[in-house]
Amino acid sequence: MPPPDLKCGTYAAHEFDSEAMARKIPYGLYLPKSYEAPENKDRKYPLVVWLHGMWEDHMRFHDRGGSQALDDLIGKNEVPEPILVCPSPGRSSFYINGKDSGRAEDMVVTDLLAGQLDFVFDPGGAKPHIKSGKLRLLAVVLSERAPNFPDTPTMAE
Repeated sequence: MPPPDLKCGTYAAHEFDSEAMARKIPYGLYLPKSYEAPENKDRKYPLVVWLHGMWEDHMRFHDRGGSQALDDLIGKNEVPEPILVCPSPGRSSFYINGKDSGRAEDMVVTDLLAGQLDFVFDPGGAKPHIKSGKLRLLAVVLSERAPNFPDTPTMAE
C-alpha cells in the first residue's frame, strides 16, 4: 500500500513514560492541520481513541489506510476534525495489570459507570446496566437489530 497522502492532517508516532506500566508507551497521533493555528488555541476537538487488536501496534490504523480514510472524510466535510490517538501497550492490555485485576470487561464497565470513559464499543458486561438504564446503548454493530435490544438501531441506521 502506498504511503498516505494526507491533506487535512498529520499522523506521527510518539511515546511517553508511563509510571503505571513502568516503561515507555508508544502511540500514534492524528492531528488536523488546524490544530496548530493560533486562532484555534481554545478550540475543542473530538477525541477518538483507537484500540487495536492485541498483536497489533500504534501504526496499524495509519499503515492500513485508516488515517487516509479519516483524512478523506474530513476533506469532504463528512466528519468533524478529530484528534485520534492509537496507544500501543504491547502484548498486554492497559486494563489487565495482573492476575488479580479481574475481567477486563468488568473494569471497562466500572470506568464507564464512574464517568472515566465517555463511550466504549462492546463493553461486554454492560447488559445489566443497559437494562437498568444506568448506561445507554447507542447502536449495535450488526446487520440487523439485536433480538435482546430491538429498540436499538444498527450502526448503519
